[in-house]
Order: sequence, then C-alpha cells, then structure tokens
Amino acid sequence: MSDLFSGIMDIEHIESAVESILFASGNAVGYSKLAQALELEEDYIREMTATFAERYNKRISGLMILCYESSCQLVTREIYINYIKKAMDNRRTMPISTAGMEVLSIVAYHQPVTRAYIDRIRGTDSSGPVMNLIEKDFIEECGQLDAPGRPNLYRVTENFMRCFGISSLDELPDIKKYTPVSAEEISEKTSEEISEETKSEDKLEDELNDENAEKIY
Repeated sequence: MSDLFSGIMDIEHIESAVESILFASGNAVGYSKLAQALELEEDYIREMTATFAERYNKRISGLMILCYESSCQLVTREIYINYIKKAMDNRRTMPISTAGMEVLSIVAYHQPVTRAYIDRIRGTDSSGPVMNLIEKDFIEECGQLDAPGRPNLYRVTENFMRCFGISSLDELPDIKKYTPVSAEEISEKTSEEISEETKSEDKLEDELNDENAEKIY
C-alpha cells in the first residue's frame, strides 16, 4: 500500500479512495471488490459507503452515489441528463414499450414473480416483453417456484435501480396512490351521493311547500 494509506487509514482517505474507484470504474463496484482493494473488512466498507453516500448526495453536485445490496455506483443526477446528451451527442435510446413498462411495474412491485403471474395480471402473453427486459438487463431470473413445472422467478436488477435513480425498491412511488377505485367503492359512493341528493331534494320540496302554505294563509 502507498504511504497515503499506511497504518490505520483516515476515514476521509477511505471515502476519497472509494469515490476514485467508483469514478474510474464507471460501473457498479461490489463491496467485496472495494474491501479487497482497500484491504478492509467488507461489512465495514458497506456501512462506511452507505454513510458516505448519504452525506455525499446532500451536497450540490452533478454526481451522486447509489448503494445497492451488493455494490455501489457513482452516477450523474437525472436532472442533468439533457445536458449530458447534448454534450456527448448521444442518440435517443429506444424507449421501453408500454407492454414492457407494464411487466416491469408488476415485477418491481410484486417480485419475485413467475411469468404466469405476470400474464394473469396483464391478461395476455408476456413472453416477448419479459425476454426484452432480460436483454436490457432490467429484470433477471432469481430461482424457481416450488410448484409443478418449477417455473422461473423474476426480479428487477441493480441496473433497473440505477436507470431509475433509486437505491432500494422502497423508494418506488406508493402504488396505493395510483390504484383505481374498485367497482364496489364506486357503487357505494354513487349510492351515498344519490341518497344525499334525494335528501336535499326532499328538504327543498318541504321548504317550498311551507312557503306556499304561508302565502295561502
């Protein structure tokens, strides 16, 4: 090791080393790899990186550190993507199809899932979108269901979280906010509204009758 890291390393030196490695890599780097490079315990590197990332991401910068289950990565902030594309003269990448987004949403919110489960929710065959998402490294196989035929189980990848700028699935939007109201709830609500409207009409009719009665007398 160099003189900079001789003896007991200063925490700032370790953080700077991690930042340098992540920058030079350009991809996600496993905690085991960082631990090996810095000759430190993997658990320590994992905890240190999480604390470092939390502080690092609060500062004003075009970069941020995303921490995953087994690795971490230095990435650009999403708000600057248009500037990056212009500077790099990048062509617009092909977007994920509507079917692909449906499958991706099902996997992200319900993983691990089988293709049959995905098909049942979508009401159609999903083999095409599933294979496409695997090729794009957005979902991956993660075992087999203990059931007849032992179908494959799928989950989202770290690449999915990197592309969507999240470190954990807990950061996904609350699906309950976007869940449509059920037919039963609509029926109950409609019945209540009709009941209230009927009460208002009856009350108005009673008031008009009372007013007419006073005029007669």
